[in-house]
Amino acid sequence: MMFLYGKMILIERGEEMLYITHGALEHCSADKEHIKIICPGVWIHYITDGKGYFNGNTLGAGQAFIVYKNDFCEYFPDKNDPWTYIWMRFEGEDSEGLFQSCGIPSASGVFSYDHKERLGVLAPIVFSELTLQRANRSFTEAAAKMILSMHIQPNLSEGCAWDEKWVVLAKEFIASNYHKQLTVEQIADEVHIDRQYLRNLFVKYTGMPTKRYLDCYRMEKAAKLLAIKDISVGMVASSVGYTDQLSFSKAFKKHFGVSPSESRNR
Repeated sequence: MMFLYGKMILIERGEEMLYITHGALEHCSADKEHIKIICPGVWIHYITDGKGYFNGNTLGAGQAFIVYKNDFCEYFPDKNDPWTYIWMRFEGEDSEGLFQSCGIPSASGVFSYDHKERLGVLAPIVFSELTLQRANRSFTEAAAKMILSMHIQPNLSEGCAWDEKWVVLAKEFIASNYHKQLTVEQIADEVHIDRQYLRNLFVKYTGMPTKRYLDCYRMEKAAKLLAIKDISVGMVASSVGYTDQLSFSKAFKKHFGVSPSESRNR
């Protein structure tokens, strides 16, 4: 099933404008041909079901990929579990900047999204309305704004650069979840941006990669807990996200130059 349209949906930001020129909800067959193309605009594909491959990456539901203008891309469905996706082509004077300001990768690549249900309801309505030539300007403009707003992160801190806000969000997530088996992938997924892009932002604003920041945060928390004599080293380890006390001790010594026991004795 496919709904196509060729109307323009506008989003204005000062002098900038974003509009959608084409789009579809597409259930791919297992034998669908490989798409190899130099993108004429900005394309986003939201995977809603099944699996497929984009530029060597395996993607599934809840993931998406963006291809910026004049970038080459290749993508095709998995033969055993072909994907279903919603794709849209965007044009505008600063279409790339608008999406990047919402946290979507600054280079063609993969990102995660958490609005599958909203998108699944909204997109078919928009496509069908436009196909039937019944949509007015207010409807199409509102629909476009809703699609873009799905990527805007809530509660961004004021007083910092727009790209630094993703680091702020990641730090807040780390502070609330460092005691769990937290990974860099989970952190990037939480703030809905590409892992490598988040790493670059952490290096830019903290001087260290995301993983290093997480490790340092855990070690600083561990040092404070070790000052409490009644808490065993094993309990400290589990309290900062380590299931194995030996691994924790090695990480602690690497960070501080002394073992947890030596730190406690001092």
